[in-house]
Amino acid sequence: MVISRSGILLAGESAVPADRFVLATWILARAAGQGAGEGRLVAEYHNCLVGNA
Repeated sequence: MVISRSGILLAGESAVPADRFVLATWILARAAGQGAGEGRLVAEYHNCLVGNA
């Protein structure tokens, strides 16, 4: 499981506005037939806006 904070940057912008930050949760799975540490797939993904907290 990976939890990340990222933002949505539109064309022409140089900084992400505070109201466009998101928290994302990623569930990764090892790809079939791959050794340890190789080949991961995104099994599940969810994100939500952080807001102006």
